[in-house]
Amino acid sequence: MPGMDVYGLYVSDLISGTFNPSTLGEINRSWASGYYWPDGESAALSSADLQYILASDPFGSSSYQLPSPLPNTTPDGRFTIAGGAGGAASSFPYEQANNGNGAGITDLYSTATVNTSAQGASTNTNYKQSFALEEDIYLNLAVTLKSVFKETYTLSWGSTWQSTLTTSTTQTNNLSITGPNCPATSGACSPLYGGPAEFVLYQDNQYGTFMFAPTN
Repeated sequence: MPGMDVYGLYVSDLISGTFNPSTLGEINRSWASGYYWPDGESAALSSADLQYILASDPFGSSSYQLPSPLPNTTPDGRFTIAGGAGGAASSFPYEQANNGNGAGITDLYSTATVNTSAQGASTNTNYKQSFALEEDIYLNLAVTLKSVFKETYTLSWGSTWQSTLTTSTTQTNNLSITGPNCPATSGACSPLYGGPAEFVLYQDNQYGTFMFAPTN
């Protein structure tokens, strides 16, 4: 059985509903038209299907905004800053290449995420034992007097066992980032990049993908 076919879609295309011919062919899934489909269903992805796909990306909604300053984890818990391997910084520069570089500058990065969980177990047993002492004292005087003293004691002791198992899982990801190129051999680059010069790297806690948030 063939593996799953994964095809990426742009959020902008999902919002506008306009796709290039090759992407539209993937959406129509003509290769599956020969299969049996229930009434009202077909091989092609419906507009409702496309909206479900769009909803999986929070940035598909214009109301989704990151707070300023950028937090370590977004308020909804979806994105967390990805720490670099070996304590490397989670932000990176994004600059245009010098003249004559038509490919742009590519930087390689490695991120490491460590998840730690602790599971504990313990037992506790307590014991108590009570006992009493009684003393009789007689005095021989003109009359016989008898005094009785009673004392009660309780001994308590216990035994406790406790063990904690800590498990750590490290996930390492490698990514490459290529900045804007500059094919012009002299003068100003065309087009000239005027966007942010630095981004912060976030990781999607749900899907494990990356998100780049401009910081400067």
